Amino acid sequence: MSESKFDKIWQQIAPIRPELDAIMEMHGNTRLVDYVRGIWSYRPDSVYKGRLPEIAGVLGRQVRRLWGDETAARIEQRFPEAPVVSTGDHHGILSFPLFVHSNLMFCLDSLISETPDSRVLLATGNIPLMNFTFPRGITLTEPNAKGRPTTIPMFPYKMERTWVYGAPAYGEDAVEKAADRTQKLARDGMITEQKESVVQDTLQNVIGGDDILNQPDYAAQSSVVNTRLWQKFFSERPPAELLPLQLEEIVSQWLVKALEEDQDLPVIRMLLDSRWREQATGLFNGVPGCWDTERKTGSFLFWGAGTRGQPISLWEDEPGRLIGIDPSTKEPVNFELNSRTLADMLSRKLLIPNLLVTFTTLSFYFGIRCYGGFMQTDYLVGMKQGWLSLLRNFGFDDEAELVSEVPTANYLTGPSTSFVRHGETLTGSGTFDLIERGGLRPHELNAAAGHTVWQLNTPSLPVIYRIIMGSQADPDLADVDIYEAVEHGKLQDLILR
Repeated sequence: MSESKFDKIWQQIAPIRPELDAIMEMHGNTRLVDYVRGIWSYRPDSVYKGRLPEIAGVLGRQVRRLWGDETAARIEQRFPEAPVVSTGDHHGILSFPLFVHSNLMFCLDSLISETPDSRVLLATGNIPLMNFTFPRGITLTEPNAKGRPTTIPMFPYKMERTWVYGAPAYGEDAVEKAADRTQKLARDGMITEQKESVVQDTLQNVIGGDDILNQPDYAAQSSVVNTRLWQKFFSERPPAELLPLQLEEIVSQWLVKALEEDQDLPVIRMLLDSRWREQATGLFNGVPGCWDTERKTGSFLFWGAGTRGQPISLWEDEPGRLIGIDPSTKEPVNFELNSRTLADMLSRKLLIPNLLVTFTTLSFYFGIRCYGGFMQTDYLVGMKQGWLSLLRNFGFDDEAELVSEVPTANYLTGPSTSFVRHGETLTGSGTFDLIERGGLRPHELNAAAGHTVWQLNTPSLPVIYRIIMGSQADPDLADVDIYEAVEHGKLQDLILR
């Protein structure tokens, strides 16, 4: 593919995603390892440093429950010093290539330098099991009959609209059905016998382990499973420890604490004070990731958790009350916006903070650097502008000054670090490709580390283009063969042998 086609793709993307354009202008020619080192060079100022132990304590409690006291103590001690998280993933079993690569990049400096560290991944659970990244189960990179990734579900199709946040734990029967599905894929020639063996072993010894089946819900299962899968990404035990948690659960736990303690903070005022809510309704209306009052898309401040784990869109249709309809039962949901009710419903997972509340808490109140995908880099801009206006309108000028320095162009989920062949097809490598090959070797990690951010982002450009342009996408630009993208980016050395 000629360079002019890539130029055309970028010429159409850049005006629509100015933050991504700015990132590439600033960091496109930066080696990946240097880009990641820059991410981890962040040190908070004194105000944020004073707040961070509180959220580190919330992280520590969740980590302690899943991985024990020693790991929790490390997080509680280190996180306030370098408060950086990855927020681009969808929670669920880690197998979708996009997320495999974002996690490799997130930890690359530690992997290359062999410096031990513990890294916190906050993956969103506010997505349905049917999402194209397939949090409903396992993704294999071998193409199916339609040319899409092959999938192995852990939940039945009838639960496709259930959000990960509300999904129950899968059981032994789900593991057995996944094993049967894997066997059939091999029998039908969709995957090799070797790949079948790898998947079956992982199902029995990781995904279907006794301690995993005893976890309280799918989110907890995914957290523990993904830490173990991460260890298998490498030919040698990695120095970087990946700790995947559910993003909204961490924010919910902190909100419960703040509400129960009657903390008088701007984010709490937005939830409880009618004057703040009235202004927030307009300031964030139409901002991606927030809500649209005319179209009734999104949800105001929180999503409700429906009877079957499906989300309930909530609106302040009566002063001081959030109202919605449970999509499963068609029954109305109606409750008062006060600290006691919110704390109770959050603690019982009947309420889920929306993206605005989530990132206002993490990025703007605690000063945590959240690195995500190309869409996050733009919706955080709108959220920050609205939040600054809200703070200044109510006289919180010092807080606004602090927030004004928070960067929003934090890009991580998009570039690819390795590729695999399946016959005539080339794809970004997934979890089971890495495990099948005995894990990534040091020279393979070093090869990715030496390429620039722009080069590694090249294979993602057609995908980003299709998502952004939708029906207006030029077919000649949208249907780019990944071989051509890899060749254009000079990434042939990243094709795993």
